[in-house]
Amino acid sequence: MMFWGLTIVVVTGWAFYAEVQIRVINDYNPGTCDEQSHGKEVLVKDRSNDDKILICVKENSAYQWQSVDGSSTLGEFINPAYDCSDVLNHIPQANDGFYWINLKTFTAKKVWCDMTTDKGGFILVGRKTTPKTWTLPSNATPVYIYGSPHWSSSLGDVPIMDFRVQIATSDNLKSTKAHWFYRLKTKRPLKELMVQSNECGWSGAGIADITFVKDLQTDTIVNHNFSCSRFGFGHSLLTGLGWASMNQCLQKPCPWGYARKTNSSLQHDYHGSFSYSAVQEISGMEKVLRLLWSYWWNKKLLLAKL
Repeated sequence: MMFWGLTIVVVTGWAFYAEVQIRVINDYNPGTCDEQSHGKEVLVKDRSNDDKILICVKENSAYQWQSVDGSSTLGEFINPAYDCSDVLNHIPQANDGFYWINLKTFTAKKVWCDMTTDKGGFILVGRKTTPKTWTLPSNATPVYIYGSPHWSSSLGDVPIMDFRVQIATSDNLKSTKAHWFYRLKTKRPLKELMVQSNECGWSGAGIADITFVKDLQTDTIVNHNFSCSRFGFGHSLLTGLGWASMNQCLQKPCPWGYARKTNSSLQHDYHGSFSYSAVQEISGMEKVLRLLWSYWWNKKLLLAKL
């Protein structure tokens, strides 16, 4: 954190009418707003890494930071939202972009929010640019639609209801080729996205316990009977391999992807499919009529909604 002094002087003719010193902080955190800092202004970085001036004010016997320009601070570091949908509920005109959320915990997380697709509220949890899912690393850096390909490893405890997949041939997503989401039967943490269940068959595991699949290109629910998108082979949970390792990488960093424990260890899996069927109950690995989207197009976004 760096501190600099910025002095603004208002001059008319030869008379000095006002002088305000603004503390410059090269960070999101302006520090504590209390009696000592009451009335003082600071220059910080906002959620988009642009400059933003805050002032410490006292309202209803409580000290708080507010924007000098009067804009809402919801979704900023000083006032994190619960999730992306919370921002939309309070600011219906909110645009896609980075926001700070806290999910009612003590730790704020910076995430990319899609505020437009299917009424918005989606958190970007992964981005890939190759057909290989097993080599995609995970780390705590916020996933960005134009950023480096990786999974987020800091959102494992986020409860999700919808899991969305968008595939395009360009980064700007204007050439989207497939776009859908699974509505889960009940909310579950992102770190439990993959499951091994009867719905996926004895030899497979993947995204199961699904209520319906919606095709977002046609804005149509295409299958109410879909039960499992098979991610890969049904390794035993006790082995920690395959789909179980994928779940682990959604809650802790995996620098070499989910299929390697270390850079020098043997690769234990070569699967990683996200798919759906409009007519069958199961899709993905080991299905003759499967839709292996990840092998057809090379730009994929993966998003979740609470």
